[in-house]
Amino acid sequence: CLAPRYNGDGWNDRYKCYDSCAGCDSTWGCNFASCMDDRSLVASLFRRLSATLCLDLEAIHLTGISAGGLMAYQAALDFSDLVASAAPVAGSRIWGYNRAPRHPVSLLDLHGFDDVYVPANASNGFGGAPDGATTSHDRFFYHEVPAITRQFARAAGCNLTANRPHPTKFDGLRRLSCNEPHGACASGASVVQCVGEWGHTWPLHHLHPFAYADLVLGFFSRHPKARGVHGAAFPPAWLLGEQDAGEGQGEGEGEGAAVRAVQR
Repeated sequence: CLAPRYNGDGWNDRYKCYDSCAGCDSTWGCNFASCMDDRSLVASLFRRLSATLCLDLEAIHLTGISAGGLMAYQAALDFSDLVASAAPVAGSRIWGYNRAPRHPVSLLDLHGFDDVYVPANASNGFGGAPDGATTSHDRFFYHEVPAITRQFARAAGCNLTANRPHPTKFDGLRRLSCNEPHGACASGASVVQCVGEWGHTWPLHHLHPFAYADLVLGFFSRHPKARGVHGAAFPPAWLLGEQDAGEGQGEGEGEGAAVRAVQR
């Protein structure tokens, strides 16, 4: 164990470390994450589905909430040469692991103002974090969402200096507002952030139970795979079993993201 998360308030008995999986077991895993090789599992899933089903490979999209939102971010980075878009809900990047995907991936980040478990910004965190980070209720450090979207915007060739609105039919409900904080993107991808008055949950889930599905599926349908400013081989060689999959650096945080492959 390298760093205690809590001191004497009951959590330390079960969750002792930020960044060590030593002693990980099948019951508790490592904090909120698995000690299994999620990257290889997702790669195998992609290969199996593409080999056995008729899929539109330009319409591979990821979504998930909380730990699943973290995994949606992770898989979008690991498989940016395949994934068209990701829509994490109440997701983020663990402090120190924020980077840009190698290929453009459209992003729709959905976050509540009152989320204290995976806070979007330091202003709704618990303090004590390094500069540029936010602290969750259970004392994890996360990157602030604007820093994450900026990384995706760089990969997508976005303007980076121009903010523009991203209207939806739910605008104004519980202060829901969406924008493209880094402007238009040369690759054809989009980077969108949506916020509103809710906590660590689905947007507008009490007021409009299907608002999340409407927002996310609409975003997916409008964002097939962007090939990038300079283009890239497609489908990627690893999907055909010609090389190893994944672009990650070994982070592996989160689990439980949903993968949506649109059948042709």
